Parts: sequence; C-alpha cells; structure tokens
Amino acid sequence: MASVLIPMEDALPDLPALTADESRAADIIHGRAVSPDDLSGNPPESGAVRLLGPDGRLLAVGRLSRAEPQKLGLACVFPPEGGEADE
Repeated sequence: MASVLIPMEDALPDLPALTADESRAADIIHGRAVSPDDLSGNPPESGAVRLLGPDGRLLAVGRLSRAEPQKLGLACVFPPEGGEADE
C-alpha cells in the first residue's frame, strides 16, 4: 500500500510553492496570517499556492487574491506528524 501513496509535498505539483522559515511555519500551522512577502519563492499574482516549511513539508494550501495582494488566505492547514502543533 505504501508504494502507491504519494507524499503530500508531491501531490500538488502544479501549484507554485512558497517556503516559510521556522517562525512563519509556526504561524501557518496555527492558522495565523502571514504575508507573501514573509515567504521565499515567487508568488503568483493570484490563485492557490503550496506553503512549505523549512524542511520542505507541506504545511498548508493558501490562496492569493489580486484584490488584496498582501493577504495570503489559508485554504487548508495540515497538522504536523502526530497531530499536535508545537506552541
């Protein structure tokens, strides 16, 4: 069964990826707002993006809007392994 599972990091290859440092990764995991300017990568003008932690793990799927370019909405946040986010 494990041979047919796709790692979450590889499941959305068509979405651009933005990478968070440790501090911003914690914000994302806890559902707190972050700006695209706080992340590394080339954000699209609008649309869905993959939000990765510094280790490359998929943290969330976010959405950028042309109407509010500095606002990154969190569409779906994935809990860390074990299901608990560190405080």
